[in-house]
Amino acid sequence: MTAVRQRKGSKGKEPGPSIQNLKPECITEPREWFATGGFSWWTILCITIGSIVGVSLGLLCCIYVATLHENDLWFSNIKEVEREISFRTECGLYYSYYKQMLKAPSVQQGLYELIHDNTTESKRTINILQRMNIYQEVFLSILYRILPIQTYLEPIYFYIYTVFALQTVYVFALFITSWLLSDSWLAGALSGVWYILNRVDTTRVEFTISLRENWSIPFFALQVAAITCYLRPQLKPIHQIWLIEHWYILK
Repeated sequence: MTAVRQRKGSKGKEPGPSIQNLKPECITEPREWFATGGFSWWTILCITIGSIVGVSLGLLCCIYVATLHENDLWFSNIKEVEREISFRTECGLYYSYYKQMLKAPSVQQGLYELIHDNTTESKRTINILQRMNIYQEVFLSILYRILPIQTYLEPIYFYIYTVFALQTVYVFALFITSWLLSDSWLAGALSGVWYILNRVDTTRVEFTISLRENWSIPFFALQVAAITCYLRPQLKPIHQIWLIEHWYILK
């Protein structure tokens, strides 16, 4: 009987469930809920507005540089030969390979002529694809052949508009990176506006269209945005401040 009484007494002294354990699952801190994969309507609204602002800034930059290029050269009012002459220095060389691929009877023939080129360097046959890194021009020429746009879009316009469109990708990547590092799409908007306003110091795409930097930098910015998105949960506030400062210096 004594043993039974002791067991009953110990059973009565067991602590009941705490208040924290009785807390319903729906009442959770916003950070914890976001970390577990939950999204509130406010979060969805902020992401939607931020994405629209980022894309709008990218398109604004694209239209801006295209307008500067048109106003500077009167590009739509000059002859085809004058348009090709407007490509400065090595830009004209890169564009000539794009034009050569379009004039070839077939894609295979065009690639063969580029791989066994004997006109660029005197008395030598070289592989232009490897020497000049013109994979972009080859891709655009094939894309222009495939797409049904030959009737209303000239090859040279397809070429320059593609390069200008990459500026949209560049500005949007800057926007996303700043957004991730600051937790606010307003910082991303500031980054995009700052890039556009300081165009003279940030890009020369409107008068050096074919340069390799105008093809590579947008994709480099995308890689930075992807790495930032991957490392973002592991960054402490002091690391974020350091990255933001160096990112603006890089731009």
